[in-house]
Amino acid sequence: MSRITGKKHYAQIMFILLIFMLFTFSGVSALLLAVNSYRNIIQSETETATYRNKVSYLREVIHQKDIKGQISVKKIDGNDALVIDVSEDFAQYIYVSDGYLRELLAKKDADISLDFGEKIMEAESLDITMDGNVLDIKVTDADGTVYSSAVSIKTGGGK
Repeated sequence: MSRITGKKHYAQIMFILLIFMLFTFSGVSALLLAVNSYRNIIQSETETATYRNKVSYLREVIHQKDIKGQISVKKIDGNDALVIDVSEDFAQYIYVSDGYLRELLAKKDADISLDFGEKIMEAESLDITMDGNVLDIKVTDADGTVYSSAVSIKTGGGK
């Protein structure tokens, strides 16, 4: 009789261990799914924040300075530059040089160099085209990701 009780006791222990392993596996699986989901959310938020920073900065500057005839697009040393007339004598230039989006306030007739500007944020290139009253902006990151936006302006094509 003690032999039957021993087998029964052994079966109960194995059943309990099996249930424990099943519970542990389920818990670890749920934890891994949560970690993967969290990682995807963080990556998505990072990409969205990068987009907002690069493109929103340009859009905000354009909307703040959007007065008829004051916004134009110009090539400086082969690079696209957003040019905003801030007074009769001065203009604000926004462009990409040496891996950074830069901003420069200079006299309109001054001979400017691209490395004079203040570094705003990292960027590899800036492509701006103006079609009527719409500016098409494309900012390229160091990893090749392109962030784009179309901005409608009041200036009607600038200069």
